[in-house]
Amino acid sequence: MGNTQHISDQVEWDMVLEKTQVVVVDFYADWCGPCKMIGPHFERLADEYAKPKRMAFVKVNTEKGSIGQMYGVRSLPTFKVLHKGIVVETVTGANPAALAGAIVKASKLVQGGSSAEVFGNRGQTLGGSGSSGSALGNISFDPRSIIQHLITIIGLYLVSFFSSDAYRSAKNSYFNIENKKSDTRAVNTSAARPAAPAPPKPKTFKTLADLSSE
Repeated sequence: MGNTQHISDQVEWDMVLEKTQVVVVDFYADWCGPCKMIGPHFERLADEYAKPKRMAFVKVNTEKGSIGQMYGVRSLPTFKVLHKGIVVETVTGANPAALAGAIVKASKLVQGGSSAEVFGNRGQTLGGSGSSGSALGNISFDPRSIIQHLITIIGLYLVSFFSSDAYRSAKNSYFNIENKKSDTRAVNTSAARPAAPAPPKPKTFKTLADLSSE
């Protein structure tokens, strides 16, 4: 689409960084299934938030050139937010809610916010690790876990795709793993509450002291 730019070499990349305040980059590969799945979501966010010379959305094919290696990209898809050439946020994996949240925060940088205020960090140098959790890094190589993760990706994508507010819909969706964690914490909290003490049992026999007092 018109609001995303494909970067093919280092010269184009340097030019975008030099002329744009905030750059959101999608590192992908043609063979990557999750990259293709979340691609339309990235395009929609670009249409909504891209601003000339202030906030740019670019795509970098990791199989062409060395830009991905420069930024320590080891899994796909990987999204990075750069503010004045410095990486301030990284989203790893096809996570529509996390991607939308990072872009909403990035839009505040265009309005004059600092990266420390918006993202709570000081930025990263080239090759630095991502500041946000990896959606794929927490998955064990168990078939059931992989299938469940794919269901989550597809569910979040469909919910956000057919909604006018992609970020809000994905955030509030049943498929958002953070919502499931909150529900689990609520159940565990309720289960951990101590039971009320049992009422004292009435005496069924009398001691010598009781008999003497009578």
